[in-house]
Amino acid sequence: MARRVFLVSGATGKQGGAVARSLLKRGHAVRALTRDAAKASNLRTLGADVVEGDLRTGKGLPEALKGAEGFFVLTTPYDKGYDAPDFESEKRQGRTALRAAKTAGTPHVILSSATAATGDSGASLFESKAANERLLVELALPATLLRPATFMDNFTSAWGLESLRAGVLSFPAPPETRMELVAVGDIGEAAAAAFEQGPRSFGATIDLTGDSQTLQEMARMLGSWIGRSVRFEPEVDPESTERFGVFPAVSDPEAERREIERSIESLEKRWGLHMTRFSTFLASTPVPRTGADA
Repeated sequence: MARRVFLVSGATGKQGGAVARSLLKRGHAVRALTRDAAKASNLRTLGADVVEGDLRTGKGLPEALKGAEGFFVLTTPYDKGYDAPDFESEKRQGRTALRAAKTAGTPHVILSSATAATGDSGASLFESKAANERLLVELALPATLLRPATFMDNFTSAWGLESLRAGVLSFPAPPETRMELVAVGDIGEAAAAAFEQGPRSFGATIDLTGDSQTLQEMARMLGSWIGRSVRFEPEVDPESTERFGVFPAVSDPEAERREIERSIESLEKRWGLHMTRFSTFLASTPVPRTGADA
């Protein structure tokens, strides 16, 4: 495979960082786009060319896109922090990035969205992503759409440990809700595979799921991971419901499980991937230490 140049936005974050590392591992040249180059020292060490740019304003994008054969576009409503989501900002990021790619004539764009970004979820977290998906189509870009499921990594992040250590997993959904899950590292591999397939991946929508577990099952598995009993408690919070939407009741849980497993098998075969299961992810993830553990 010839060495090619790809621009990766959000490169200092988990998802963009995973894409950058997967491309570098495959021998490609990566331009790691970031608002703060000082935060990208690890990517520079791995061989990435760190460039400063801002999807919110377009600053640095024309220069960063020159000669790039692909552009991984990652938008976020959390650029001001997780306590202050700005969904209009995410739409602006999408408009700025996708229009810059159109102007530059970028040969291949990959837009990262979410599995629930169907345009009728009623959840603010996904409606801004759905708006960016629509713009991708309107601009008729040579593109691939990635729709990752809920990140496995979210459930083992340090900020969630306090609740798990207290023996509780909380989420705004019933306990029998089956969550589709993906390891962030697998998103990087999927994006790299799509870039390498080039025109064969144009127009494709890739729903990225590596496993599915009910919230009750997840509580049990996370308890084993952290070393204590963890129970699931539905979160009752109007703000969370508005952000994540309402999870529909499942009429046939076993049929749903089988359908998801078939989808994972098809995904792996089509794109040459090996998707991480939740048990494997937990087994390979160290429990973060706290001051009390040190």
